[in-house]
This record gives sequence, structure tokens and C-alpha cells, in this order.
Amino acid sequence: MIGRWRFSWAWTIGVLITLAGSAGAQEPAAAPAPCDPATGVCLGVEGWLMTCHTWAPGAETKSLVGARLQAEARWQRWRWAVRGDATGVPGEYEPGKLETVRAAEVHVASAYDVLRLPGLATLGPAVAVGAAVALERNDAGTTAHLPNALTAGLGFRASWPGGWGYVVGGVNQAFRGFAVTGTWQVAVSDRVASIGTVAVAGGRAWTATTGIGVRWK
Repeated sequence: MIGRWRFSWAWTIGVLITLAGSAGAQEPAAAPAPCDPATGVCLGVEGWLMTCHTWAPGAETKSLVGARLQAEARWQRWRWAVRGDATGVPGEYEPGKLETVRAAEVHVASAYDVLRLPGLATLGPAVAVGAAVALERNDAGTTAHLPNALTAGLGFRASWPGGWGYVVGGVNQAFRGFAVTGTWQVAVSDRVASIGTVAVAGGRAWTATTGIGVRWK
């Protein structure tokens, strides 16, 4: 009996060691294949922390910090993108108090990739609509009102490995009348990108926001 019991335990331990060795020798699971918009809808979501500066003629340059959440869905040659930004003055934000956030904005865009240069770039027409809401209050307790209700226009979108950009003509919230607006995101490294928006209108009116984003998602 004792000899049989010892043999049984020895056999069990041997099997466990063999299974453990087999499991340890297995190759790690392969990464999932990248989504192909030619066969289905592909969705990408990114979150960014930002530090940026704003410029405008006759206005004081401001340094801001904020966050960005953006998503893009692709199907065939179509692209649909949405982006939300929130910015404020460093050191002034207080949790639960929206008035300490300088501004919040949302932008939606659609584009069609007419020209594709595999591994280099894509280019196509685009339409974009956005809106910003000023939340910062002055000493009298009122918030700023922008000249236009929306920023919207028709133009083009270009993308390349590590970056994208839009240029559209139409209206911009900062101006009255026709304006051209450009926005971009260009990778500096795997998790850092140069970001910015420039708008130009008649009468030498312009505004610009440029900065650096660090991806956290």
C-alpha cells in the first residue's frame, strides 16, 4: 500500500510539473490584428492632457492647461471624428466649480479619403462643425459672448503616420464673416504630440492656440 501511495503521489507531482513546464513554454498570445476599415467599422479613442498658449492681436497671451478626449470611426473611405476640449488657467481650477474652467468646446467632423498613398498620406474633402462655451466669469460675474454661435466650414483633411490636419473655410466663433480655420495634431513621440488651431479672417484678424499634448489613453 505504502509503495503504491508513493507511486501515485510521484506520478501526480510529475504530471503537474510537466503541465507547468508546458504552460511556461507556451508563446505569449499574439496581439490582435489591426482593424481594417475595408471590412468593418474601426473605432479609435484617445485621451490627452494639454498645455498650450493662445494668441490674438491686441490681447494678452494666455498659458492654459486642459484635457482632450477624441474618437474617430472609420469605414471604407469614410471618417467620422469627434473631439472635446476643456481648458483653464493653471492653478485656478477647483473641482466642482465650472466657472474655474476657462472654456469647453466640442467639434465634429466627417471626411472622405479620396487620395490614398499607402504608408504616406491620405487626403480628401471634409466638413467640420464645432462650438465653444466660455465658462470663465469676470469680476461682474458675467461670461464672455463670442461673435458667432458655431465654427463650421468645408475644406480638406490630410492624415499621415503620426498625424492629421484639417483646413476648412466658413465661419469661426471668434470672428464675424468668412474665416479659414486649420487644426492639427502631429506626433513628436509615441505619447507626445504637437497640437494647435489657427483661424484667420478679414482685416488682419487672427487667433491661434498651440501647445503640447501627452496621451494618457
